[in-house]
Amino acid sequence: MLVRLGYFEQFKGANTILVCGDGDGLQRMADHLRPLEDANAEPVNLHSLPFVQVYGGVSLTAYPVDRELGVRRHGAALAFAWHHSQEGWLESAEKIEVVARGNGGHCYLGASPTGDAVLMVSKAEYDQAWWERQGNL
Repeated sequence: MLVRLGYFEQFKGANTILVCGDGDGLQRMADHLRPLEDANAEPVNLHSLPFVQVYGGVSLTAYPVDRELGVRRHGAALAFAWHHSQEGWLESAEKIEVVARGNGGHCYLGASPTGDAVLMVSKAEYDQAWWERQGNL
């Protein structure tokens, strides 16, 4: 079970946080996001989950909020906050589960007109060799 997390400027035309994993890892990530459907839930530090391997020092924290704010960067560091409403977290978890169950592919999450990055969830598209070529693992 493994999920890789990295940030890439102008990746496929947008500043992108890439979440790439195997089926079990992506399912576990969805399981950690589902409780955020409760507006009183504690934020989830996705970069700190034991099955997540971080690329380049990026951090991503998921927050339940009243309205969609997308993914926002905090300062010069690669620290990002992902803000969704209750409905947004349900939709995100369901989309991640679809990718987790599939044979390969991706979907985009966290896109917002006010956001600083999009979030792409991928399975079986970027292998270990691809990540090693990016450096900073």
